[in-house]
Amino acid sequence: MYTEKFRLDGKNVLITGGTGHLGVHLAKGFAEAGAGVILAGRSSKKMAKLADEINAAGGACEYVLCDLTKPQSVAPMCDEAWDRRGGIHVILHNAVPDNLRTGNILTTTAAGWTTVSNVIFESALALFRSICPRMVEGEGGSIVSVVSTTAFTPTKGDRLAYAIAKSSLLILTKYAAQEFGPQVRANCFNPGTIQTHSEMAQTPEGAAIMPRIAAGRRGTSEECVGPALFLASEASSYVNGQVINIDGGRF
Repeated sequence: MYTEKFRLDGKNVLITGGTGHLGVHLAKGFAEAGAGVILAGRSSKKMAKLADEINAAGGACEYVLCDLTKPQSVAPMCDEAWDRRGGIHVILHNAVPDNLRTGNILTTTAAGWTTVSNVIFESALALFRSICPRMVEGEGGSIVSVVSTTAFTPTKGDRLAYAIAKSSLLILTKYAAQEFGPQVRANCFNPGTIQTHSEMAQTPEGAAIMPRIAAGRRGTSEECVGPALFLASEASSYVNGQVINIDGGRF
């Protein structure tokens, strides 16, 4: 009775950024929980490979092409995904641009800001506008946005645009919880201090974080799957407009 609420049988999840290291584990985890997975991105080769792997393991996965650097391409992609699966029940927005190092206050260019904002924030806005009204009219649904510690705490370096875009995504998701509730729930999770952030780990700032993690280690992408499934499923039916930090007790 209770654990069944974590299942996603009969539900369809649209995942952006599904072929990155974190995204691959999320896609596999959602498929394992019974969801029909739809990957959205630019690389048909990467998405086809992951879809084949998931389907061979007994899951259900397909993909739709969409260039999130061009937010105007999101609505047509949503229409295709909705029609192909007969509805979308979960939006999992995990996409980030290839280059996150676009500068600081003094050096960030308009082009760098636009690309980062389009992939992280503007595409999310287009996703919510396209899918959430249909969720409200139908069976309802859930939004799960992947944010970042930089959305809360400034860090030295050249990721100003990334930090602002992630903080914008966070507040956009909270607004979605208000505007589309109660039929649609909208939450975020923050995968802080995860091993895949190896580049950050090699910096002095990254090394300085380690003594501040109560768990005494960095987390793994696999450890983000459970919280994501919780937020997407009926197990979190009274959780709305929140952020779950997956950071090992970082203080």
